[in-house]
Amino acid sequence: MGTFAIYYREPRLPTAEEQSVIDRFAQIASIALEREQGEDALRQQARLLDLTHDTVFVRDMNDVITYWNRGAEELYGWKSAEAVGKVAYQLLQTTFPEP
Repeated sequence: MGTFAIYYREPRLPTAEEQSVIDRFAQIASIALEREQGEDALRQQARLLDLTHDTVFVRDMNDVITYWNRGAEELYGWKSAEAVGKVAYQLLQTTFPEP
């Protein structure tokens, strides 16, 4: 994936403190790479959802739309940029039956 190096003016091994810093940087870099790989996988899955003719949209726990695919655009008439961030029941003008 990459290389991490520290250069000294003369040949020597890193001190315990320097090795600790190197280890911490390596851990941070590893976490960043794992996160980027996860985000890439999510983007790929979102692209696949856009290829389907089915309507797919995702809401968070507050009913806010977080994802809106092309099928949803075609069915409901709103572009993704218009729908994402909106409260689903307000955007879709959902009515709920009285209990």
